[in-house]
Amino acid sequence: MAPLPLLPSLRQSKPEVERVGVVIEYPFAVLERVAGLGVGESLGLITRHPDAVIPLSDDLRRRTGFAGPILGLPVDGDRRQLDTVLRQASLVLYTPQARRRVRPLLNATETAHAEVTATLSLSALARLREGLGA
Repeated sequence: MAPLPLLPSLRQSKPEVERVGVVIEYPFAVLERVAGLGVGESLGLITRHPDAVIPLSDDLRRRTGFAGPILGLPVDGDRRQLDTVLRQASLVLYTPQARRRVRPLLNATETAHAEVTATLSLSALARLREGLGA
């Protein structure tokens, strides 16, 4: 199982594996909050892994039309940088894997924040059920 944009690279790296493409969704309320950010506002994005920041940033821009600055970094990054992002961003999003470390820090600020959780679309779930014979 892999998100549709990753199928070509999966095909190259694991040609012997059966692949099923899925569509990933994010909570509408979270996307709406990002889309509602105005000119001069910034989005903070905290992830568990450094290599997740750019793809998630690009995906959020594509889905919401947000054109402002995104201050993204992994949760295990420099503490001063993390504090700066949490203070300066208009809205901070974090992934479930970063929740435990970032929530206590966010609770000490008044920065708006939300968890951005990727889920499978209903159509992807239906395809998987069909493929598994469930």
